[in-house]
Amino acid sequence: DKRIAFGMMNEPNGLSATAWRPIAEASLQAIRATGARNLVLVPGTNWSGAHSWTKGSDSNGDALKTLVDPANNMAFEMHQYPDADSSGTHPECVSPKAAAQAFDSATAWLRANKARGFLGEFGVSGDPNCLAALDAVLGTLDAGSDVWLGWTYWAGGALWGPYMYSVQPDKTGDKPQMSILIRHKS
Repeated sequence: DKRIAFGMMNEPNGLSATAWRPIAEASLQAIRATGARNLVLVPGTNWSGAHSWTKGSDSNGDALKTLVDPANNMAFEMHQYPDADSSGTHPECVSPKAAAQAFDSATAWLRANKARGFLGEFGVSGDPNCLAALDAVLGTLDAGSDVWLGWTYWAGGALWGPYMYSVQPDKTGDKPQMSILIRHKS
């Protein structure tokens, strides 16, 4: 079913980007050997952060820029949280401008390498500054639709309970993040 995308792995960690590259390549080759031509989302290491995609001596950008998909149907999956340390563990966020700028180097890298990106994980609390940051991030992805295929928000579903980033409706109704997500749906 061509409507299904394959997520290769969520946040491979504990290995360098250089060590991850041959694993990602072998995985991509194995997927294609089955005859599957679906979109494959290829993450980077170190939490797959958009803000750090091109940073450091062993960056995801350097390690993965020559990765080739025989079916020409892959995108690099990145994650990005707009809290101060990009961890997605704090209810406060950086400024909307800083949240949007976290994508600048990744977007430039995607364009320079004729690659596609997918924001596979991001979320914010209901804090007003965080909601503005969420709007700024999604506006940045909208403006970069030449290289950004789309996004998936983290998280929803009843199992999350009172988790600060959850968009699962509760007895009071929709969470404030939903009005922004709906405005930017692709």
